[in-house]
Amino acid sequence: MVPAMARFLCNKFVTARFIESCEGKTEFTTSDSVWQLTPKGLCILQAFTQRNGVIKQSIYEVLETSRNNLQLMFLERDPENDQVVKDRATIEVIFRRFAGMDAPSGRTDSRNSSSGSDTESIEGVSTRTYGVKKSKSTRSSRAPPNFTGRGAMDWLLNSCTLMDEREAYEVASCFFAYKFIKSATDIPGSELRFNASRSSLYYITEDGDNAARWTPTRHTLTRRETDKADGAPRDSNGSRMISILQTPALRILFREFLRDTHCEENLQFYTEVRDFLKKWDGLVRKYPGGPPLDAIREVLAGAYG
Repeated sequence: MVPAMARFLCNKFVTARFIESCEGKTEFTTSDSVWQLTPKGLCILQAFTQRNGVIKQSIYEVLETSRNNLQLMFLERDPENDQVVKDRATIEVIFRRFAGMDAPSGRTDSRNSSSGSDTESIEGVSTRTYGVKKSKSTRSSRAPPNFTGRGAMDWLLNSCTLMDEREAYEVASCFFAYKFIKSATDIPGSELRFNASRSSLYYITEDGDNAARWTPTRHTLTRRETDKADGAPRDSNGSRMISILQTPALRILFREFLRDTHCEENLQFYTEVRDFLKKWDGLVRKYPGGPPLDAIREVLAGAYG
């Protein structure tokens, strides 16, 4: 690998929040600078070693550090274009983690409160409970706690498997579009789109309260109504499992359950086989007379990569 390519990849690691400078640098430019894995980077390394059966003492020593304390949210991606799935149900799952498990009740949460910084530190997202960093509103004591656009971006990048600020901005824009969050500033145009700046303040709306499950749902569907809603019977565990595997939002939660019970590789195997068969079917349809050898090798290489 040439130096230019190596530097490009290292900068990608920085953008994805996999590594961070021990000296406060924002770009991977000089060879004498010191860098370390972030908690997010440690999660990615641990997932890679488990998936590929890597057994090395040196890697175990890295993973056993106290910095490996983040419960990273692995998001679903479209196998065709690698874009993050952003249907409403998936966005609601992300938002529940983003908002935190406990409602602030109009007060500054000691766990979420800012201490002079409006950005979300990597150390501050070590558990699922905390959510984005919130501060008490300076306008009114009755106003809900707010957070900055920059803080929202930092939380998404540090806590989810998003690769750059563009992806984080798209997810945050979905929060805004679904009216889970609303601007708390009077800046012209702030009510039209999400702004990722430090000066833009946002608060969680009533719709956001419902999405975060802070308030009881107004109506609980019965078993029969739920069956009619998705068109699938729920008379067996098999049908429930099919529903989970076919729904990106449910797969995110199911993956976390499997990770807690140390059998995530089962879902990983299923998704890889599903993606391989989908690519193979597309290849067969593209070449009715039989796929060329190079195309077959490319599909196989992607499956074993």
